[in-house]
Amino acid sequence: MSLKDGKNYFGGRCVLGGFDNRKMGVLYSGSKQAVKNETKRLLEETGTVGVILGGDCTVPSDIDHERFSWVREAADEFMGLLTDNSIRAGR
Repeated sequence: MSLKDGKNYFGGRCVLGGFDNRKMGVLYSGSKQAVKNETKRLLEETGTVGVILGGDCTVPSDIDHERFSWVREAADEFMGLLTDNSIRAGR
């Protein structure tokens, strides 16, 4: 079920997911640009309210945590927020 379908299924309540949580998925093995593109696609499709982007309930324990920063950067870009390191450090 897609993130959008899940949000509709649960009556617009907050949903978590969107990314494939397997090692072959873009979050685990995709390039930075691929992760950012998928993040923006998910937000475009599902909206920005009541959405927590993630790899379903879990991600592989050996995932590079920098990949989560790529998702945040892409979400910031999608929302038109500044992504300067000095601004991000204060969040």
